Amino acid sequence: IVDPDIIINEIAPNIFDLLDENSELCVVKNVNEGRISEDFFKQISDNVANIHDSIKIFKEKIENFSEDNYLETYFNMGVFLYRPKALYPEIQKLKELIYTDEEVYEYCSYKKKGDWYHSQNLTSAFLTHSNLKIKFLTKEWNWLAPDIHTECNDDFFWGPMKPFIYHFTGTNLAKERMINYTKWRKNG
Repeated sequence: IVDPDIIINEIAPNIFDLLDENSELCVVKNVNEGRISEDFFKQISDNVANIHDSIKIFKEKIENFSEDNYLETYFNMGVFLYRPKALYPEIQKLKELIYTDEEVYEYCSYKKKGDWYHSQNLTSAFLTHSNLKIKFLTKEWNWLAPDIHTECNDDFFWGPMKPFIYHFTGTNLAKERMINYTKWRKNG
């Protein structure tokens, strides 16, 4: 599954080759480790991960939940590669939790909260505390919020595309950058 605000590098390897016999779910952590402004992105990720007291709810509702593990393994759902037979039972358990627990259902209600992070937070928390074999891909597979005008140095973004996937993360500014970015093409 890939979000619609993603550009895939034309020379990227086949992502399906990463889902090997030792993994049932492949995702990328929500922080682009090693980037300029890493502390800034880590702060944003930690704030998103705990929006509307997510951690408090997860401690009460998810078996064996660990705040440290959750924040360390919190992933972005923009690139989500999985084995259906392995994921299906976990999604059924998650679905049951949502529809049988009034507090979790209320937490997931978009109409009342007004943003989309709740589903990502709950899914990340639930699946990283399940028995799924999770493989965390490198940041090149979901390079979050690329700032093609100022990040790193000009050669990074104005030369050929380096990461395999740029994820423009849905903001209006990101959408403007996405429309104008053509370096994903071999001759871009």
